[in-house]
Amino acid sequence: MTLLDNPHLFALTARIRNAQLGQHMWVTPNCDLVIEGYPRSANTFLHRILRAATGNQLRIAHHVHRAQQITMAIRYDLPTYVLFRHPRDCIASWLVWDARRTAARSLDLYIAYAETTLELMGAPSLRVLSFEDVVAAPRQVATALLEDAGLAYEISDELIASATRDDRKERHLSSRPNAEKEALKSKFLDEIVALPRFDAAVELFRRCEAAKWRP
Repeated sequence: MTLLDNPHLFALTARIRNAQLGQHMWVTPNCDLVIEGYPRSANTFLHRILRAATGNQLRIAHHVHRAQQITMAIRYDLPTYVLFRHPRDCIASWLVWDARRTAARSLDLYIAYAETTLELMGAPSLRVLSFEDVVAAPRQVATALLEDAGLAYEISDELIASATRDDRKERHLSSRPNAEKEALKSKFLDEIVALPRFDAAVELFRRCEAAKWRP
């Protein structure tokens, strides 16, 4: 339990953080939809596509990376789309991206994220998205997502290519796959799969995968 598990404190924090950031990253009742997921699970990839397709006109809560964000989105009855990826892959990618993190703590957060999502699966406004589906068919997924949320926008392959282009020189920080990042990730794989709760995380992932949205 944390202070953000209190709905009133979360709501207060969300208003303060959004004002500081100048955007609707934290969910509030005024948001149009919510895109959330464990870090390195195509959050940025999908958000960039939606932002470009809608002309940045929608209030899309995103990138808070806290289970409470999902809980509050459902409490507000907002269209909520949660991204999931195999724990081995997204944790390894996160450790590459943020050297301050530990594998054990990252796995604990993954489990909390998955458990919260599964507890809320009965909510009519919740959809689970597969990382693989989003990456393999971004146009179809993004179009279906917007239609599901009651929105109509045109999404082209050209728009997706432009929106998701990543020219950062630090290739290991890129949101797109590349050889340098994959090589760095491989250094963490043995440590991750050896963690005592890794098998539990994989089972939670499989349950989320089985419950994924199939538009």
